[in-house]
Amino acid sequence: MDFKQHFLSAVLESMTEGVVLSDSKNIILSVNPAFTDIMGYLPEEIVGQSGNFLRSGKHDESFFSDLWKCVQTENKWSGEMWVRRKNGEISPEWLVIQSIKNNANEITHYLSIFSDISQRVTSAARISFLANFDPLTNLPNRAHLYNELGQYIAIANAAHEQFALFSVNLDRYKNVNASLGFPLGDVVIQEIAKRLQGLFEGRGIVGRLSGDKFLAIMSSVLDVQSAAHMAEEILTVIQKYLDVDNKQFTLTATVGISLYPDDGTDPERLIDAAESAMFEAKHISSNSYLFFEKNMNNAAKDRLVIENNMRLGIERNEYELFYQPLVSLKTGKISSVEALVRWNRSEEGLISPATFIPVAEGSGLILPLTNWVIKKACEDNRMWIDEDLPFTPVAVNISALYFAQNDFKERIKSCLISAKVDAASLKLEITEGVAMKNAESTITLLNELKSIGLKLLIDDFGTGYSSLSYLKRFPIDELKIDQSFVRDLVTNAESRAIIKAIINLGKSLNLGIIAEGVETKDQLDFLKEHQCDVIQGYYFSKPLRSEDMMQLLKKNSFSDKI
Repeated sequence: MDFKQHFLSAVLESMTEGVVLSDSKNIILSVNPAFTDIMGYLPEEIVGQSGNFLRSGKHDESFFSDLWKCVQTENKWSGEMWVRRKNGEISPEWLVIQSIKNNANEITHYLSIFSDISQRVTSAARISFLANFDPLTNLPNRAHLYNELGQYIAIANAAHEQFALFSVNLDRYKNVNASLGFPLGDVVIQEIAKRLQGLFEGRGIVGRLSGDKFLAIMSSVLDVQSAAHMAEEILTVIQKYLDVDNKQFTLTATVGISLYPDDGTDPERLIDAAESAMFEAKHISSNSYLFFEKNMNNAAKDRLVIENNMRLGIERNEYELFYQPLVSLKTGKISSVEALVRWNRSEEGLISPATFIPVAEGSGLILPLTNWVIKKACEDNRMWIDEDLPFTPVAVNISALYFAQNDFKERIKSCLISAKVDAASLKLEITEGVAMKNAESTITLLNELKSIGLKLLIDDFGTGYSSLSYLKRFPIDELKIDQSFVRDLVTNAESRAIIKAIINLGKSLNLGIIAEGVETKDQLDFLKEHQCDVIQGYYFSKPLRSEDMMQLLKKNSFSDKI
């Protein structure tokens, strides 16, 4: 055996991917040790068999017809395939098939490389479930209900029917947790969920929004009286005796009702209307229900005032950027900072982003505001560079509306050129929902942004649904775990499970993992133990003005807190 053959043999022996060499008729000629580890077949059991021997039955003939057509025309095929192992288990593998040709350009052999992705697929499936269903009750969560509501709207619109939406909130549930404790409080929530699910079976769908809040949809409501009767049934079924830990007691609830199409023709307005009615009912009396009335929703007027003031705020230069550091758990140093816009009105002082950002997105003001944020972030970064501070990329959140602009990339490039900073100085954060809204277009745009040197992040990961087939195609650098999971990871096993699943998925895709909203040492220790890469939150620092961030960058060490 010459050196070249010896070298190739050593490579095949050491590879963690399974390798199969077959002839032009797809008869297996040889396999490497990793193939035996993955599939369970010894070489003598598989050599001489057709490659079809490994088929699982999960793919139809058209799948294989397209596969081999691609190999014949492109000389290569790669994709996810389910195969059957020796023990009968069906597992997902990432398969690459490469044709090998002789000097006459004739196919003489096929080289197939198997990568075991079963753990990755399992993690993705778990994340998918936790992103769409409430883990305590197994009911649909807010995101799933939102999608369901859209389908109900489409069906009702086509059939010229109306349906009812019920916002259900338990009365004085905090007293249950205080007297029984949180574990038994969860048992109560599970029992209420079962009762509501039984009530709506065959008539609609019920889900859990959060805590003691449920949302239910009743299809094909003939009239207001039908919706009122259902509301009375909800109150009755909840008020039945509960027996928990040998303690008998009753609960009551408050219900708000909105009707499609009278109270709204899109999910947001219908949910807002039902919740507005529920809150109004609580002011009147517990154990009651109330229909939405348009004059009870004064929030619309408030939003208009905010919108007008925001327009003036842009003209008066009332906005400023604060920065919050992201700290590497490996080095204890600041790896980047996130730019957070604040509105500082002379009459009112700092206004919470939770107040004005939704208005900005709904009114379109998010476009000029985001332009300003990116431009200002690049300028501040230039100033830090001129001060000879450590290189610190700035992350900026990009809204769905801004992301959808045709000149998005050109706007970014213009800000970079104007501030005289490299693309590596800027990181763009988009939410999971934005990324998946039009996945194919997203992939194209992200590749264009990546080509100019930008770093890309998926923000609030775990709160939406990401198809693994798309996630692995997104040219992203990091995933940011949503702070809702970090907030209660110490007390909530499901939050810990989600975090661990996200970290495992990210690692398998070679992505950096960021956890936001970290406030305590216990949270930090858990994330460090499970190999999270970067931490953001009040545990290290609150958001700071640019000049204060400069001082923090000069110090640039949190080793004493890790």
